[in-house]
Amino acid sequence: MLCILSYSQRFSETINTIRTEVYGIYTKVFFKVLINFRREAFRDSVAQAGTLPALYAIRDWIYKDIIRENEAAEILSVLPRSALTPTPEYIEFLFVSTDKYVK
Repeated sequence: MLCILSYSQRFSETINTIRTEVYGIYTKVFFKVLINFRREAFRDSVAQAGTLPALYAIRDWIYKDIIRENEAAEILSVLPRSALTPTPEYIEFLFVSTDKYVK
C-alpha cells in the first residue's frame, strides 16, 4: 500500500511540474503575441492617421529598420489614401521617404 501511495505522490508531483512548465511556456508565448499585436495595432493606427508627424514616424521606423520589406510596403501603400490634407510638403516627403525601397 505504501508503494502505491509513493507512485501516486510521484505521479502527482510530475503532473504538477509539467503543468507549471507548460503554464510558463504558455505565458511567455501569450505575452509575445500580445506585444506583437499591440505593436501592429499601433503601427497601423499611425499609418492611418494621415498626418505629417505620422509620416515622420514611419520614415524613422523604416530608416532604423524597425519595419522593413513587406511590412514597410504595406504601410507605405496606405499612406496616399490616408492623407488628411495631401499638401505639397506631405507628397514630397512621401516620395523622399520611400527612396530606400524604390531603386
